[in-house]
Amino acid sequence: MSTTPRLQFPYILSSQAQKEVTHADTLNRLDALVQAAIEDKDLPAPPGSPVEGALYIVAASPTGAWVGQARALAQFLGGIWRFYAPYAGLSGWVKDENRPYVYNGTAWTVATTQAPQQLPSYTVAGLPAASGNTAGLIYISNESGGAVVAFSDGTNWRRVTDRAVVS
Repeated sequence: MSTTPRLQFPYILSSQAQKEVTHADTLNRLDALVQAAIEDKDLPAPPGSPVEGALYIVAASPTGAWVGQARALAQFLGGIWRFYAPYAGLSGWVKDENRPYVYNGTAWTVATTQAPQQLPSYTVAGLPAASGNTAGLIYISNESGGAVVAFSDGTNWRRVTDRAVVS
């Protein structure tokens, strides 16, 4: 194997000449793919005057220097375009839309962010029965020693931190 499996970074081989070229290539790939800041995702052809290092998602039906690179990431380096195949889970911030995108294996889609699930909140006096309760975790706002997260063991509510019975 001469490259890493996912990002296709080239390995430096022990007898390889010009190791610095391989190392520089890997640094350029890292610069493009780690916390990707993408200029635009809707261009079918390269912009007229790209900035050095600029990164784009190539739109469907590309033309010009981008022919055959639909959905790839295109980075302008040293006066030429370099292309990186996206992989499922790759994400980046599309600057002209001011929102995140993720590659799902076939297309770039807006990354949705879900608010954290809020736990049901109770006081010790208002706890529901623990037996048969499948609520998962609950928040108890006035348990002795302060607020805690608790779970049902089928008989009692127990603190998550030390498994002590809530009283």
